[in-house]
Amino acid sequence: MADLKIYHNPDCSKSRATLQLIQERGLPVNIINYLENPPTAAEIYGMCQELSVRPIDIIRSKENKFESLGLSIDHQLTDEEWCQIMFNNPVLIERPLVINGDQVALGRPPEQVLGILGECQPVTTLTDMDKQASLDFDWGAIKWLCNSQIDSQAQMTFGIVHINPGESNPVHYHPNCEELIYVISGQCEHSLSSEVHQLKAGMMLRIPQGVKHNATNNGQEPVSMVICYSSADRQTVFIE
Repeated sequence: MADLKIYHNPDCSKSRATLQLIQERGLPVNIINYLENPPTAAEIYGMCQELSVRPIDIIRSKENKFESLGLSIDHQLTDEEWCQIMFNNPVLIERPLVINGDQVALGRPPEQVLGILGECQPVTTLTDMDKQASLDFDWGAIKWLCNSQIDSQAQMTFGIVHINPGESNPVHYHPNCEELIYVISGQCEHSLSSEVHQLKAGMMLRIPQGVKHNATNNGQEPVSMVICYSSADRQTVFIE
């Protein structure tokens, strides 16, 4: 179970934005629909203490339910009684409430929760190829989706390479890792030491550590390939 949790209402834009902010950081989070599984009155009281507010400060007094119960913020109720009312009527709980260990934040605005996320560590790497920078060359382009610079915990390098028709990438080798190439689309001729392999979509080639190689697009369209390395700190030595 994740230490980080959010009391979430999927119909609330602030709650959705807060959850997105957490998930974009790759943080494991326990999502609790508080309308179905509300925190207990004691838990609500504890969260108020961590927020340094009174329960009346996090009650949604403009909800129709508040009026239908005949409530008023001027009612002289104890903190415990307000907490019990929110437990019995969770729609009255302000949202979203985010808890990380013994720290609590109210996501209004959503950025308010950033202060309690500092010690959380992502368990995974999430990247979007459309958002990654492209390294452009005369012969084509590369986009890196995972390596030690993107994720310090990574143990592999992963990317996408495109080679334009009639072009070749420079002859090179990798002294510290082997490489796997998988052709997504197009075709190419891959020179591997003294071997030459004709590759097309759906084919994979393993390039051993330290072996000189390069690819030439001998087709009529760009060739696109997945490239994966056994080290997150891929090293490359160019021959030409």
